[in-house]
Amino acid sequence: MVMEQGRRLALNLSGSRELVGMEEAEMRGWTRKREFPAEISEARFKAGRRRKAARRKGIPVLPCTLLFLALLTLSLLLPGAVGLRTGRAAAQPGELVFESNDYDIKDGTAPTVVDGVAYLFAGEDPWTPPGEPSKIVALDASDGHFIWERELPWAGGMGSKARPLVDSGKVYIGCGEYVFCLDASTGSKVWFGPITPSGGSLGNSIIITDPVMYANASGKKVVVVGDYVYGAYVGLDAEKGGVLWRYYLDANTSAIGTPGVDDANDRLYLPQHTSFGFPVNGKVHCVDVSGDAPVKKWEYKTTYDVAGGIAVHQGLLFFSDFAYGGSKSKLYCLEEKGNSASLLWSVEVWGSSGTPLVDGNSETVYVCGNDYSVGGNHFYAYDMTTGNLIWDNPNWGAYNGNCTLSPDTGYLYAGSFDTSAWAHNKGLAALDPLTGSELWYVTGKGGGDPVVVDGVVYSTADGKLYAYQEYVPSSFDWYFAEGYTGEGFDEFLCLANPGTTPDDDAQVSLTYVFNGDRTPLTRKFEVPAGTRATVYVNGDVGEGMEVSVKVVSDKPLVAERPVYFDYRGTAGRNWTGGHCVVGADSPSATWYFAEGYT
Repeated sequence: MVMEQGRRLALNLSGSRELVGMEEAEMRGWTRKREFPAEISEARFKAGRRRKAARRKGIPVLPCTLLFLALLTLSLLLPGAVGLRTGRAAAQPGELVFESNDYDIKDGTAPTVVDGVAYLFAGEDPWTPPGEPSKIVALDASDGHFIWERELPWAGGMGSKARPLVDSGKVYIGCGEYVFCLDASTGSKVWFGPITPSGGSLGNSIIITDPVMYANASGKKVVVVGDYVYGAYVGLDAEKGGVLWRYYLDANTSAIGTPGVDDANDRLYLPQHTSFGFPVNGKVHCVDVSGDAPVKKWEYKTTYDVAGGIAVHQGLLFFSDFAYGGSKSKLYCLEEKGNSASLLWSVEVWGSSGTPLVDGNSETVYVCGNDYSVGGNHFYAYDMTTGNLIWDNPNWGAYNGNCTLSPDTGYLYAGSFDTSAWAHNKGLAALDPLTGSELWYVTGKGGGDPVVVDGVVYSTADGKLYAYQEYVPSSFDWYFAEGYTGEGFDEFLCLANPGTTPDDDAQVSLTYVFNGDRTPLTRKFEVPAGTRATVYVNGDVGEGMEVSVKVVSDKPLVAERPVYFDYRGTAGRNWTGGHCVVGADSPSATWYFAEGYT
């Protein structure tokens, strides 16, 4: 089931524990709204200002200046929507591009898509030995056709959903006790080797982390994986294979989270999780990897075990710990201090062992979670500076899920976890990153960690890879509540089309509505790509009208409304001037105005 969700919102903005399933929300007929409880309204508006300042308030500046700023904002926010992609004309926004055959793709895993090929970790992973073989599968990213597969050993029964690493024509993956390097074109083995330590008394190592890579000061590329059994992170020579170093965490712990990599400062950040049956011992270890072996710089103790990955952004670390048994986990923001780290903030979240997503442009961090005791997903957005909650969508997310931002449209994508089936197969959604509202979603055919490449969204479910044409709105609306064409007032609409090709020519409809009994008036015309259209509202509706306007376009536009006036008031007073506003992007049930004076 595919649904466009341009006006639907099923959110719990207060962060309370009300859980709304997709079907229930559908029956309730949720409508988009922007009511914000007092405790999060400040954070919400701060985030909104950063991304849509020009869309939310009138600014008394010259129209040409405002138009330039609005054009610049649109070009930054909607680069993909301005120039629609080519080569996939048959698929409409949100349409299924393909559904692959069933390759036993591991539940919840994400594909790595490089040069038109999707690489996936696949194979059953039963708990008990001898288990079943795993494999790497390479599929054509345009249609899902099979290219090659390479059989791997049993993954160890720990439910690994590791994502392959692709670099310089090679594919890297950890499986069981082995790390494999394969030729990306053919799947043939370049090298492989075990990481089990010599004389290890606990049996074979098991790798369940995503492989990551860094280059040390001498330029040598090193692949890093975690050893679940022996509680260590292991670095291997990316070119030739072979273990270069082994960094042990505390005794009786496991390495199950994906390391954070800071190439600019030669640092790795290593998550620590307790071993099964031992007391909680969550930490993050920071090591310097500029030399041949890692050197510990600091460690930070967490409330619970750290099971997920670590996101690194300009000296800040974002990660979650994971509370087993129903308690809330924590999302952390640490500041790197060189030989130590300081906590900037932490907030409670429902269980999360994924990797947070940081958007530096909006200064927002996104994280997926799940209250698996009652089956409720959560998808959070927090102000990355303060830790204030911006929104919490209860329909999407997973306890070990990851989300992604489209590089073209800026929309968020997340999957959904079905607790009853214990599988990432409940669906896939596109969300507004500012409000968390669902713009589009599909149920069933998707749910694994999404990936967006070249205008296509990839997600896995039930052993298959699904690909959807990326969501873009079917229309672009602007609303102007205030307008007047009385004596001494001249009202205009300025419409700018920043498109660059004839395919970006916009078909525009203006609908005027009036104060009183007059029937609404509609006017239609074209605004070619790379041009501006100016509409004299007085000429369209006549003099003496109190008028509102709705602008609808089939392509992205910037719409503003200048008004110039020479107003003669009472007692001989006279005012001349003008004002200009950018339109609102949607109607709303609630609006806030900070300034006023009588």
